[in-house]
Amino acid sequence: MISQNNNVSAAAPAAVVGAGVRLTMDCGGPWIYASACREATMLQQPFMCQVCRSWAALDRVVSAHNHNTSKPSKLSGGIFLYEAQAAQAIQLLQAIIKRNGAATVCETGFNAGHSTLLFLALPNTTVVTFDTFQRGYQRAALRYIRHDLGLDSRLHVGVGDTRHTVRSFAE
Repeated sequence: MISQNNNVSAAAPAAVVGAGVRLTMDCGGPWIYASACREATMLQQPFMCQVCRSWAALDRVVSAHNHNTSKPSKLSGGIFLYEAQAAQAIQLLQAIIKRNGAATVCETGFNAGHSTLLFLALPNTTVVTFDTFQRGYQRAALRYIRHDLGLDSRLHVGVGDTRHTVRSFAE
């Protein structure tokens, strides 16, 4: 599970989510991309409320960074926009973990870290992410995930051009 020991508050109370039970609130909202949280029954994952709270807190970290800089960066990516994609990714990871006991996800393009948080919500999952980290908010998001959420040991980062960093990691 994603740790709740973060410095960014998630204001909404938790809701119990189970198969076939609809959420009556946005976990961690108000939040621009809260549809994944409202429609968590599609994912049928009890941890989705915590994921949504973490996404909302991550968005606040990114917004605060962009607010405090002279050159704000436009947010890129967004697995949270595609609930079916998120559900398929989680189902695949759960099957891998059940079969192998653990899973490693390699992703190119960290962006703001939403997919990283989704993957790390599952126990025994490690994420290796590759990105240039040229957008200003990315380092703030990475620091939040690694240090504020305490996920540093499960998140490995390759900084630079993915044409080179992925190859170096694989060797």
